[in-house]
Amino acid sequence: MHYVSVCTRAFEREVELFRQHGGGLRMSEALRLGVNRKTLYAMRDAGDLEPVTRGLYRLASFDPLAHPDLVAVATRVPHSVLCLISALSFHDMTTQVPHTIDVGLERGTRKPRLDYPPTRFFWPSPRDSSRSHLSTSRDERETNAVSTS
Repeated sequence: MHYVSVCTRAFEREVELFRQHGGGLRMSEALRLGVNRKTLYAMRDAGDLEPVTRGLYRLASFDPLAHPDLVAVATRVPHSVLCLISALSFHDMTTQVPHTIDVGLERGTRKPRLDYPPTRFFWPSPRDSSRSHLSTSRDERETNAVSTS
């Protein structure tokens, strides 16, 4: 017999919205989709949602994130590119543990304000083709091979 909590049934519409968006939403996106702020807090308090970072929530029923800090950066800086030691570490190509997340931005883009996680921003030249694009819908990255020559 499968038991469903009363809270989950009360939040069926909201849970379905989160599922349609990969299991996670920023508060601003949820509000735009018609989810009340108090409902988000009630879902969090009931254990149906878990905060990933300030303003970002995901369904607690989903598998744990392998790289929650990368998801937080990808959500807050949507057109970013993982680079330098962070990219090498993500692809298990180094033994170094990055102390910050290194993010590449398109030239002319303003530096985003992030309190957490610790992040360094770079503006690589347009001819650089070694990139790991950060994705928020799943904990996966679109990648090209990194050249070490």
